[in-house]
Amino acid sequence: MAYLINLAEQFPRLRPEHESMILFDKDKRLLEIVYGMPREFLETLNRTYAPSDLRAYNTLERKWFETEKWLLGTHPETNGQVSEEALMDDMEREDLHLRFKAFYILSNPDMVKRLEEI
Repeated sequence: MAYLINLAEQFPRLRPEHESMILFDKDKRLLEIVYGMPREFLETLNRTYAPSDLRAYNTLERKWFETEKWLLGTHPETNGQVSEEALMDDMEREDLHLRFKAFYILSNPDMVKRLEEI
């Protein structure tokens, strides 16, 4: 897992609008890495690792998406209202499902398994 963090050091840093997602200081560096990862790298992680406890993974993923919806609602043009369509557009544009999985892999290495085939 350390090699992933070393490799990902080359990616750009966290954007200011994502700073409010940070619950713990240790998460900031991981979020910086994850939000800087190019799509190709995210897809490789997605094909290479899988969560070993899907229930825990899905619970945390839902919270991640709820936070993203809240963030979208903070933009002045939304007036606090975010449609499901706007959320889905944002999730697709930002590759949020892949970014969450990358964050999960890096922050919970003991709760993922490496898949046999890449």
